[in-house]
Amino acid sequence: MATTTLNGRPYIHKNCDTMVSLAKSDTEWLANPWWSVTGTVCPECGIADLNQCVWEDTGEDLASFRKRMARETPSQNRLICLWILPILGAILGYLVSNFIPVTEECMAPLIYPIGGIFIGAAIPRLGLAPFLIPILNGRNYSSIK
Repeated sequence: MATTTLNGRPYIHKNCDTMVSLAKSDTEWLANPWWSVTGTVCPECGIADLNQCVWEDTGEDLASFRKRMARETPSQNRLICLWILPILGAILGYLVSNFIPVTEECMAPLIYPIGGIFIGAAIPRLGLAPFLIPILNGRNYSSIK
């Protein structure tokens, strides 16, 4: 069994029995269910699916762990980060887009407001939620068993 350790929580890639421990910050990113993660890295095989990797200390596969962490997140925190902030972002994006001058060449004057709505809604979901939900929960996902 090959081993790589960097002070993070170790996981084992079941296909090749390699134990891997990422840096602590990378382990937090991997364990946080609000980051869009579909796989991880195995130093022996390359890319590995989350369901092919298990935490070394519990044996739970990473995909199941992330689903459990998402289910255990309080509903008010999910509501704030996944609905309220994106709606406020969309409103702000729309309002800011109205300050962009529309030229004669612009074939669709609604393109800026519509773009502002989509960008404003996406920023909280893709950028803020993975940071805010653990703070609101007071938890570090990589340390939960």
